[in-house]
Order: sequence, then C-alpha cells, then structure tokens
Amino acid sequence: MTNETDDRSLSEQIRELDPQGAVDRLENLPDTEIAQTLSDLGPGHAIDILEKFSPERRAQIAAATKSGEGEQWLKD
Repeated sequence: MTNETDDRSLSEQIRELDPQGAVDRLENLPDTEIAQTLSDLGPGHAIDILEKFSPERRAQIAAATKSGEGEQWLKD
C-alpha cells in the first residue's frame, strides 16, 4: 500500500485543499514552513488560507516570509 502524498511537495498537497482544509493541515507546522508553502502557492491562494488563521498567527506567518511578501498578504 502506497501513499501518493508522500511523493508530492507540501505546496502541491495544500493546493488541492480548500482554505480551511489547508489550515487544518498546516496549523501544527512552524511559521517558517507555512510561510514557504504559502509563497509557493501564489498570493491569491496564500491570502485565502492565511485569513483562516487567527490574527496573531497570521502576523507571525507573514513575518516569517523570506522576501517580505507576507506583509503584502496582510494588506490585501
């Protein structure tokens, strides 16, 4: 028995989920890993998911982006 998701990146797995499902999958990960995953998805999808986190956690995840795009996510 194989698990297909083991061969796919986290961002590919998250891309297939609705925003709440994505949060459920991501919420126990470090902010830096969530930020990288959201960066891989693109701004529209990232914002949809980020909005499902608490305001405090949103700010932490946004601050964890490497290139600062997380700050833009909070403004959009």
